[in-house]
Amino acid sequence: MSLEFIAALVFTNIGGAIAAWVALNSRVSANEQLTDTIRSKIEKHDHAIYGNGRKGLNERVTVLESTSQRKTNA
Repeated sequence: MSLEFIAALVFTNIGGAIAAWVALNSRVSANEQLTDTIRSKIEKHDHAIYGNGRKGLNERVTVLESTSQRKTNA
C-alpha cells in the first residue's frame, strides 16, 4: 500500500468519526428538547387538574427520561 492511500484512509475515517459525533450530539440535543417539551405539557396538565399539587408528575417524568435514555443509547 502506498503512503498516500494510507493517509487518505486515515483522514476518511477521522472525517467519518467527526460526522458520527456531530450526528449523535444533534440527536441527544433533540431528545433533551423533546423531554423538556413533554415535561412542560405534563406540568400544565397536572396543574389544570390538581391545582398546585404535582401528583404523578415525578413518576411520569422518570418513565419519560428512562425511555429517552434507552433510545439515546440504542
